[in-house]
Amino acid sequence: MARKRKKLGHLDYESKLYWERLLTLDGLSMERGRSDHLSYVGDGGDLEDIQAVRETPNGRITPDDIDLT
Repeated sequence: MARKRKKLGHLDYESKLYWERLLTLDGLSMERGRSDHLSYVGDGGDLEDIQAVRETPNGRITPDDIDLT
């Protein structure tokens, strides 16, 4: 993988374009695994916030049918 990264030296290491091109060199992409059957709601931080609201103090998750507001 290091040899492939040399070709991408002109790109910012933390940019999405860098990682998309690196994965493309291996025949992958950042879109691989996406599905029309799923609803993508946000980044990891958003999902962690949702998890924190649903999790009880003992670590259990509240059922979906309970109103949290």
